[in-house]
Amino acid sequence: MLVKEIKLKMPNEADREDILNKLLHVLPHNLTSEEIKAIAVYAQGFTGGDLNDLISDAEDFQLFRDDEQLITFKDVRQALRYKKPSIVQSNMKIKKVQWKDICGMTQIKKTILEIVEGPLRRPELYKQYGIPPPRGILLYGPPGCSKTMIAQALATECNLNFISKNVSDIQNKYVGESEKAVRDLFVLARAKSPCIIFLDEVDALIPGRGSSGSSGVEEKIVNSFLQEMDGIEELPNVMIVAATNRPDRLDVAFIRNGRINHFIYIPLPDSDTREQILRLRMKKRKVADDFDYKYLASKTEGYSGAEIKNLCNEAAFQLLIEDPKNPTPIFTLKHMENVMRSIQPITTNEMLNFYENFKEKYGSR
Repeated sequence: MLVKEIKLKMPNEADREDILNKLLHVLPHNLTSEEIKAIAVYAQGFTGGDLNDLISDAEDFQLFRDDEQLITFKDVRQALRYKKPSIVQSNMKIKKVQWKDICGMTQIKKTILEIVEGPLRRPELYKQYGIPPPRGILLYGPPGCSKTMIAQALATECNLNFISKNVSDIQNKYVGESEKAVRDLFVLARAKSPCIIFLDEVDALIPGRGSSGSSGVEEKIVNSFLQEMDGIEELPNVMIVAATNRPDRLDVAFIRNGRINHFIYIPLPDSDTREQILRLRMKKRKVADDFDYKYLASKTEGYSGAEIKNLCNEAAFQLLIEDPKNPTPIFTLKHMENVMRSIQPITTNEMLNFYENFKEKYGSR
């Protein structure tokens, strides 16, 4: 018996706008064309069925109002707060992070946005000028410097779907299952385009083949990734964003130009950024008059953003031990200095030299 497989792509922005117009055409509403277009943009990843459910939920919100009998933009926006794409609920890991949640790194964020937003949001321009869109970027640098948050914020700010994978999601001891997991990942990404595939700790997922300690399973995973990235079936509007603390351990075929087009160094935070992080972490906590943010920023040189967050949490724990019944604990400079004596940064000068040498060798490509 002949069996045919028919692939149905997810609706793009224009498709979603068309579906919304058809759904709303038979219902009393006062949405303008601009508002419908805005909903279509925001409803990234919604299928036709998801959009139908969205409008049904908006009808429910409209029923609770007595002022008018029309579905409004406010009703749909309220429904969007609770409705998520059906495929997201089972297959995708999403955390809404915005650029404002990441302190400092203004130029880095601008560069990454330029690399990713153009090819994924305006692919017709690249086609018009005959420019092959980049397939991937590598974020590398010391641990705890917001590489994962940058990828999440990128997806949020560009309104892109986001699929996050690490080695535990892919590796499987059963024969053929790891390769199948890689294939399924790219099938999902094609269906969800425009989309970002985020590979966290990618050095563990795609290590150098033939290196000491690499196993047959790992090499098959690497081969599967390379085949999918270069395969017969194209990757339209799909960008790979990989993050690692050890870029030297990656398979050289994976990071060659044409697969990973850009290397972005994510350094330790500078003094101004450390001050911003401290202010952000202490924003909802009461601090004493002697709590000098600039002084603390100067004393936390070499600390990553994650380590500064840990300092603030440890200071809070110290306060709790001192006076567990105090309803309004006050953080003092002394608390932070005590914690800093016991918690030192893990990034050494040797590690920083390694990153600088890697940056000098590969640049931002």
